[in-house]
Amino acid sequence: MICSHHKISRSASRNRGFSMIEMVVVISIIGLLSVVAAPKYRKALERVRASQAFYYLSHFQTAQERHYAIAGEYAENFRHLDGLLNLPVNFEITSYTSTNWQQNWRMVLRRTGSSHGYGTYRIVWSNDGFKTFSSNIPDPLMPHGLTKESLRRAKEQQDAFR
Repeated sequence: MICSHHKISRSASRNRGFSMIEMVVVISIIGLLSVVAAPKYRKALERVRASQAFYYLSHFQTAQERHYAIAGEYAENFRHLDGLLNLPVNFEITSYTSTNWQQNWRMVLRRTGSSHGYGTYRIVWSNDGFKTFSSNIPDPLMPHGLTKESLRRAKEQQDAFR
């Protein structure tokens, strides 16, 4: 037979909750995980933003090619382009020029605001596509893991065969 005093102490121990040590351990683990995960999250977020800028510029190039096929020249004004996307968040157009709208165009997007340690960078695009050596985007943000060094070596090899 169980005494009534034993029942009271058992139910009182169930309602006690977590001990201070258990809470400190859980909070320490959460803090450690956030310290390790936060920089990786910010780097991944910046890669996504750079990818959005590349996608925007690629889409812009396609819209320009459609306009060129119809009008025989590239559009000086964005209103003449169909299906244009919104400018990516935290980027601004710093330059949109041409020496001859019937032959070429060039656009420069600049990263504004905090870029999580990468600083301000620019992506240069033209009717020929991404301008690697005019851009100053950091290598970790380059598309498909390309680096300026690997592109420079590929260009040197290509020039050697000419």
